[in-house]
Amino acid sequence: MIASVYIHIPYCVRKCAYCDFESYAGRLADADEYVARVLQEMERARGEYGNLGVPTLYIGGGTPSLLSPDQLSRLLDGAARFFSLDANAEISMEANPGTVDAAKLRAFRSAGVNRISFGAQASQTGLLALLGRVHTWPEAVLAVDDAFEAGISNINLDLMYALPGQTAEDFAETLDAALSLPASHLSCYSLILEEGTPLTRRVEAGTLPEPRDEDSVRMQRLALEKTRAAGMERYEISNYARPGLECRHNLVYWERGNYIGFGCAAHSMMNDERFFNPDYRAYLSGAPQSEREPVRGTEKMEETLLLGLRMTKGISLAAFERAYGKACADALRREIRPLADGGLARLADGRFALTAEGMDVQNAVVVRLVTALER
Repeated sequence: MIASVYIHIPYCVRKCAYCDFESYAGRLADADEYVARVLQEMERARGEYGNLGVPTLYIGGGTPSLLSPDQLSRLLDGAARFFSLDANAEISMEANPGTVDAAKLRAFRSAGVNRISFGAQASQTGLLALLGRVHTWPEAVLAVDDAFEAGISNINLDLMYALPGQTAEDFAETLDAALSLPASHLSCYSLILEEGTPLTRRVEAGTLPEPRDEDSVRMQRLALEKTRAAGMERYEISNYARPGLECRHNLVYWERGNYIGFGCAAHSMMNDERFFNPDYRAYLSGAPQSEREPVRGTEKMEETLLLGLRMTKGISLAAFERAYGKACADALRREIRPLADGGLARLADGRFALTAEGMDVQNAVVVRLVTALER
């Protein structure tokens, strides 16, 4: 059986103003206990699934780069011991530029990390402060250079747009600064105002302007134009890469492959069954995973459309027909025609995909398709 592995690290220096992830400041002293618990969980998974073939492994958070090189090595050594890591496995790690130096990055590379994702977010000091980030843009530049020198040449930068008070000129400046670095991949995400976060409370209170949809679309188009001019190609709504350096781990999610998550609040999808781990304290105390929830029928079809149409390659109509039947596939083909006529979609070589204009309104397109297919 083949499955990608995700490991969640919940520690951070301080909680960012927009973040609602399972992450905590001030608890790094628990990290050795936490690593031991993750290794126990991996061992149980080996007993349940046997010798899983693992093509990609992703360490996310939180801020995984707060781990010591020894703690990271124990996790990756455990993954190699309990599973069958591919010889060319993509091993990714998220990092905050303010928490690494050249020596630590060399140690992470020696432990097995061959792809790193820096949360750079913005090049303007004021916007970084607004977000509650603990790094500066010069630190992000230094981190990229140090990672490259350490032998980690597959480097992603996370950037954010549609921030309160951010202008298109600000985002263009950030894109230019990011594209001047030796990064192979950019992830450009529109801010989501999550309920209960400090940033959302400030917007709701009127002390910060609410980002406008038209500004978000304009900034998304800037990302498309500038990355293309720099030799990157968009392969998913928010992701751009140099040829052959797409994030293989994230493609597993969008293609609905098997993945198994370890650590608190980590989610898994194995054999079309979804389950997840408990929150931090419950996880450390040994609380069990959630009940397994089968994903079948209409729900599975909706996920196929929602995730598959995030990718610029779209979905195979032949595969859709095999999975959901001829009647459903024919109904989908009927819906494609007006979308294509309106410039929102394209059909080529048996694949249905959205155009750049379609991706601007992807959620609305998917709702339209699902509604039509459920008739």
